[in-house]
Amino acid sequence: MVVPIDVQEFYERYGPMVLRRCRGLLRDDNDALDAMQEVFVKVIDRQHTLEGHAPSSLLYRIATNEAIT
Repeated sequence: MVVPIDVQEFYERYGPMVLRRCRGLLRDDNDALDAMQEVFVKVIDRQHTLEGHAPSSLLYRIATNEAIT
């Protein structure tokens, strides 16, 4: 059984990392903030199927994909 993740906890703990990644790729604060928001929208949409294993790796990958698309 998959235990849903706590999105708020993920946001508080990993939000700064996601924002740094987005800023590094996009080089624009507004675009980076938009991309970070999209990352967490995707997490919310899939929170019941995600597991809390290696969340930083997952969020880093989602941030990268969001920034380059």
